[in-house]
Amino acid sequence: MGTAMGSPFAPTYASLFMGKLEQDFLQSQQLKPTLWLRFLDDVFMIWDHSLDELNSFVKALNELHSSIKFTYEISTKHVSFLDVDLTKDTSNNICTNVHVKNTNIHQYLLYSSNHPKTCKDGIPYSQAKRYRRIISDDNQFAKSLDTLREFFKSRNYPDSVIDAAFNKMHNVTQDEALKYNNNSDQVDIVPFVTEYNPSLPNIASIIHKYWDLFKLSPNVSVQQLHSSRPVLAYKRDKNLKDFLVKSRYSAMPPTPISARSSKCYRPRCTHCSKIVETDEFCETMDSTKEPSTTGGRTLTAVLLYVEQGPEISTLKDWSCARKIKSVLL
Repeated sequence: MGTAMGSPFAPTYASLFMGKLEQDFLQSQQLKPTLWLRFLDDVFMIWDHSLDELNSFVKALNELHSSIKFTYEISTKHVSFLDVDLTKDTSNNICTNVHVKNTNIHQYLLYSSNHPKTCKDGIPYSQAKRYRRIISDDNQFAKSLDTLREFFKSRNYPDSVIDAAFNKMHNVTQDEALKYNNNSDQVDIVPFVTEYNPSLPNIASIIHKYWDLFKLSPNVSVQQLHSSRPVLAYKRDKNLKDFLVKSRYSAMPPTPISARSSKCYRPRCTHCSKIVETDEFCETMDSTKEPSTTGGRTLTAVLLYVEQGPEISTLKDWSCARKIKSVLL
């Protein structure tokens, strides 16, 4: 018995199954671990019995279910669990540090990306808070922040944004950062959702400035809205992929529709000079010219333009992309 691949219920179902499995197993064992923590399919365990008894415990665990097998790593000094490195010092205290995989290239969101400024400014703070929660040694935390600073500077984050984020965590201890923040008083928050565009005015300040006008309404229902002050939330606007790619396949017409590449001729367009107006395109392998239709070969020509052409950087430059969309879709 299982679930369909990609089903949203699959992780919950698997977690319930593993919870029942580990509960029954631990109750059946005479020797139990001092600590057993599981996150989905990763387990962290502290064992204070002999090594032979540990091997017997793991063997029994792998014999519990025919389809569930555990790979394991045993160490008396150092182990990694999720994004945490755990080390036992000479005083038998456990020290924690951030675990970074070799494949991690720290490719954080570029600061020039088309996202709300509050979203981009929050990334250095969230990473600094994550480091503070994980790293137990204060000196190591300071060194790690210096390394993290270089990663953000390579993604063009201003020093003022990095400093403001890191300064919030400089005087915070690990215990304080790990405290659960109970926001039970914010259960009734109503989001005001709109598509983000850098040319938008400060919608949040406009809403808060005129929100009290709801009190003056003669309509009781409108007056009740005053107690539910909204929080501004942005959703992603359409990108180039959304314009060029359709999720629904449409069959080709019986007769090909003639099509051509053309310029938009807008004064501010920086791409018109790169576009050749023609109703033919060349194959990349043998330079054979083919008539431009709405078939698969036309898609190849457009994809070559997107990959080899200059980066679309301003909203005005989308006019050429819309022309391509109107031809293909």
